[in-house]
Order: sequence, then structure tokens, then C-alpha cells
Amino acid sequence: MRVIINNIFRSVKNHPKANLVILLNMILCSMTVFVLLQNYYFLRNHFDKHYGYEIARHFSLEMSNDEFRAKASDKLNKSPMYYVGQEVNKEINSNPHLTLYQAGETAVPMWLVEDRTKLEDYKQIDDGMKEGLLRSGERFSEDDYTYIYFMNVPVNAEKVFNLTLKEGRFFNEDDKKAFDPDVPFPVILGNDFAATFKLGDTIDLKGDKGVVVGILEDNMYMSLWGYVMYLDDRILTVHPIVPRDFSMSMEDYYILYEDLNQVYCDDPTMDVQKEINRITAAHGYYTYETNPIDGIEISETKDVSSKNVALIGVLALIACIICTCSLSSVLYNRTVQDRSVFCIYMCCGIPLWKINLSLIIEMLIFLGVSFFPTYALSIMEYEKLLVPAWQILTFSGIIVLVSLIPVFKINRENNLDMLIRDKIV
Repeated sequence: MRVIINNIFRSVKNHPKANLVILLNMILCSMTVFVLLQNYYFLRNHFDKHYGYEIARHFSLEMSNDEFRAKASDKLNKSPMYYVGQEVNKEINSNPHLTLYQAGETAVPMWLVEDRTKLEDYKQIDDGMKEGLLRSGERFSEDDYTYIYFMNVPVNAEKVFNLTLKEGRFFNEDDKKAFDPDVPFPVILGNDFAATFKLGDTIDLKGDKGVVVGILEDNMYMSLWGYVMYLDDRILTVHPIVPRDFSMSMEDYYILYEDLNQVYCDDPTMDVQKEINRITAAHGYYTYETNPIDGIEISETKDVSSKNVALIGVLALIACIICTCSLSSVLYNRTVQDRSVFCIYMCCGIPLWKINLSLIIEMLIFLGVSFFPTYALSIMEYEKLLVPAWQILTFSGIIVLVSLIPVFKINRENNLDMLIRDKIV
């Protein structure tokens, strides 16, 4: 053991410049390993997150301002383009994985509520409206800024929003077609209403009436334009606006108030934008831009991202090879300078394995020292070590051990004959 320790001290003392180069090389090597591991894990985790577990299922359909105005004009005038749009909607819905729908809030002011005794405890205050009325100086009542909130949902809301019922039933196509002032429109209540309402109860509004056909389980929610909307205090309906406007026909009512501007996809591998583009282009319709509401959109960029993950791994391998070659070259040159010393050691009976072991221990000491600048850099920049220390030391240690292979090879050739023949004493 004394021989090993003495050789380490001799090597450190006799080769200060070479050892400084080796230490700097190993520090850069450790930092390179740290940066590459950090980038690789970040990119891989980013890829897994965006293309593995949080794939969007709900998308908004948007268009340019000019096309939006043109579409609105088509609806009002029932132009040929309007009927083209209806065909586009049918084809989108004919895809077994896509569902067009409209979802949004309708705030029904309390002055439109006839049966106030049942709904009094569920009214909500619009603070913005209240402040505006206060600033206006006009006379107003509480009914002007308190509301009951209805939610317009698709017929298959249980599938689109993954809803479950405490009791009752979900909507069907007949509920949407019902457009008779003498027939109440079906509603499904949020769980908060279960304390007051039961199946078959009615909600009386001025000029219209709803009938309870279902009550949701507690804490049901939906993704709505990028945020989560809890439905415990909402009343669900398939009609785009309530009370229903019976001054027009059912067709005109849906033309005016219904806008199927969202799409649900139950296939996480589908490129929704690509499919929508195919359908609208086939019909010569306006261009829709799909924007994910509740996650990340799958698109052809997934292939690019997966290639980037592999590429960063290849680059990490190449960088490690370069570090290995650089470190190996410095170690090799230093060992060549020490060949005479090692030959004398061996002639004195010191076995080769002790010489090699002293070199390994020396490099491990340098490896430990080289880790601290990397650790300090990570703390300064990120306030923590983003990559586990054992991984940095393991990869850097592999580089060091591989760099020692040429050293072991040249040491194996050391003997008395070479010492005399090459005159290296």
C-alpha cells in the first residue's frame, strides 16, 4: 500500500503541468456529461409528457377574422357556402373518432326565473356587472346582477367530457329536436342541486320550462377553452341558449345560436389538424385552425421530436468519445515520460498491478475533485443538482477507465530489456 501511495505523490509532484491539464480535462468532461445528461433527460421527459400522457382530446376550431365574418354572413343569408359547411360538419362527425360540439355558458338573470324559491340558494353574483351598475348611478335591483348558469353541452356529453350520473339519464337526439313551448326542455343538474331537486322536477323560466332528467355525480368537470369548469353549480342543457326563442323556427334557432366550434377526438394518435384540413379542402370550405384545449396536440412534429431525442443521445455519445480521446492522449504522454520509473519499479520487484492500481486511484481522486465545479455550476444556475450525482460520476468514471486502457497497454510492455535497449534511463 505504501508503494501505491508513494507513486501517487510522486506522480502529482513530478508532473504538475500534465496533472493540471488532466484535472481541467476531467472537469470539462464532468460538465459535458452533466449538460448532455440534463439535456437528454429534459428532452426525453418533455417528449414523454407531451406525447405520452397529456395528449389533447378537445380542440377549438378557429379561423381568420375575414373568414369568420364570411361564415357568419353565410349563416344569416343561408348562402351555398352555408350548406357546404353543413356537409363539412357531417363528414367530421362521420369520423368514428371525432365529435363536433358547442360548449359554453348561458347566464340567465334572476329576473327571468319564475320559480325563485327553489333557485334562490343557487344564484351567483356577477361582480363586474354589479360594479358597473353602481358606477352608472341608475336604479337597479339585485336581480340585475345575479344569475343562474346553464351550460350548453353536446348530446353525447357523457363521452365528450367523461361525465357520470348520480341518478337519471343523459341526453339523446330527441332532446335536441324538442322545440315546443308546451314541452319542457330536458336538463341535467350539477350535484349541488341534488339537495333541492329530484328527477322530474321543473325549472320555470319566463316563457320556457326545463325538466330534470339527471343529476351529476359530485365534482364533475369539463375542459372549456383552456381551463377546468366544475359543474356542481351548473345546469346542463343541449340547447345553445335558454330560454328558447320560439319567435323563430327550430332551424333558424340553431342557425343563429349554435356554432359547432369545438371538436372532441377519442384517438390519441390522430393528427386532428391534418384530418380537418383534408375534409375542408375536399369541400372547398374555409380553413380551420385546431388549437388544443386540454393538452398537447399530436401532429407530424412528433416524429421530429422523437428523432431529436435519439439525436441528442448520439451527440452525447460522440462528445464522450471526444472527451475520452483527449484525456487518453494526455495520460498516455505522461505515462511515456514515466516509463523509466515504472521499469525500475518492476526491476525492484514491484508488481505491475500495484503500478496500475496507483494510476486508477489517482484518476479517481481527480474524478472526485472534478465533480465539485460541476456541482457548484448546477447550484449557481438551478439552485439544485438536476442530474443525480451517481450518474455524473458513473459516466465520467467510465470515460476515465477507458482512457486508462492505452496506459495499461504501454505499462505491460515495460521491462529491463526495454529499459536497456531503448536507453530510457
